[in-house]
Amino acid sequence: MSEHRNYKHTHSRLILSYPVSVGQRLYAGLAMPVITIIVLILLFSVFSAAKPLASPISLMYLVMGLGASFGRLLIAYTLALVIALPLAFIVGRSDRAERILFPIFDVVQSVPVLAFFPVVVWIFIKFNFFDGAAIFLLFMSMLGILFSAWLAGLK
Repeated sequence: MSEHRNYKHTHSRLILSYPVSVGQRLYAGLAMPVITIIVLILLFSVFSAAKPLASPISLMYLVMGLGASFGRLLIAYTLALVIALPLAFIVGRSDRAERILFPIFDVVQSVPVLAFFPVVVWIFIKFNFFDGAAIFLLFMSMLGILFSAWLAGLK
């Protein structure tokens, strides 16, 4: 019987020690894009040295494009997190909210994000906010996943 208790204790300790600290998550979230950019710059410089026609201006455009893409991803993820987290708490705490909101999210998540593409691009081009289309489509693709993950974690 004591072996069974030790197994449970070890098992619960493993579950409690699994979550990663906020500092580790921030480090991973910042380190990976920086490492990716450095590796791409090194690869680009090696290949540009092999081809004399490549100019250093191309490297600057690559770094600026990577930064702009990372910025759009960061904005979309932040917006999705700000919306998904409170909604998951509301749905997780209230049975009535779960009956109303969960089917809506289930249907919206089943529709491919690229189905919205023509309408989204048309709307954002009308307002001359071209990055907004990319941010909105990224946001829509992240929202359902974050909502489901937070809701499953709360339950």
